Amino acid sequence: MKKNILREDAEMKEMGIKASRLAKLQPQNYLVKRVSRIGKEQKSKLKYLPYQEIFLEAIEEIKNLNWQDLIIDDAKKDYYYIDFPKSIDRKLKQSLKVINIKYRKDLLDNRFKLFLNMAEDNRLYDIYLFTEEDRNRTHFPDGLPGWLLGLNLGIKLYRALLYYLDFIQSTETASYDVQKIYHNLVQMPDVNCVILKNNTLLIDSSTDRQKKAMIVGEFIFELFKIGRKRKLELGTDMIVDSALSKELGTNNIKKLIEELRVLARKSSDRKPFSPDTFGDFSIPQKDDNYLKSKKNDDVPEEDDESDESCDYCGGEGRVECSSCSGDDECSDCDSTGYVDCPECDGSGLKHN
Repeated sequence: MKKNILREDAEMKEMGIKASRLAKLQPQNYLVKRVSRIGKEQKSKLKYLPYQEIFLEAIEEIKNLNWQDLIIDDAKKDYYYIDFPKSIDRKLKQSLKVINIKYRKDLLDNRFKLFLNMAEDNRLYDIYLFTEEDRNRTHFPDGLPGWLLGLNLGIKLYRALLYYLDFIQSTETASYDVQKIYHNLVQMPDVNCVILKNNTLLIDSSTDRQKKAMIVGEFIFELFKIGRKRKLELGTDMIVDSALSKELGTNNIKKLIEELRVLARKSSDRKPFSPDTFGDFSIPQKDDNYLKSKKNDDVPEEDDESDESCDYCGGEGRVECSSCSGDDECSDCDSTGYVDCPECDGSGLKHN
């Protein structure tokens, strides 16, 4: 028996296999080793789990944020960086400590993985929008980082910016996501809007009435300034939400459209939304019957016949062009659809 064992040992040596090595390859040893490795993985997993849980708590808070809770930092002109409340910011920074321990990325939550990747690239808080100077036309070039997608955060960012700036605007060239955000903002009861085919203007409803009129006026003025020649029909070409229309007065807005059409034609140097000239026009404090109140303002005392309103134009100073409808090129009215009254030469007053 002893000889057989020695012979087998010798044969294994001839094949280059040691008995001790063979013992280590037995199934029971393999299973013990595998269980040991799984135990180490679980232990490693337990080390990073608390950090991931802190991160997911922060995500849940972001999901439930009100737009009023977002913090806007405008340290750089026309650039607006978005920060979270301190409680969320603190949790995000705590979760970053997982970088100091060994962990396997393939075991991480996908959102947490994206978050850590951005942190490693030093781009954790690259959440910003910028606006075109003065006119507040918004741009969101980089969009939201991947770890913040799907939390309904985009509309909250824009709503916070609208409150901060009083008004923002966009055009048809905006991305699909931004257009969708504007569409959702229009539905909000605390947002006023002016909508054209190619442009959208949003105004925070808490903005002062007179400033709203100035903003709408600059918006209209820019349309004519950049080359619009056709008439701008309220309710057809330009839609004003009912709350804003009621607040400013429908007749006021119609009158403002015509005044600014003429101003855009005559004022070659005036720039839309320029701080130097912003709102150098106004609407009456009374909302109703603007044309009548304006006409009465122009009519002086009854005994002063020299300042009576022109009967031909009713004191408006302008009449419709008889050569065109305002839709085509017309040298008589510069395609505005209106010309100075032939009776009063545009003064609106009756000649003696």
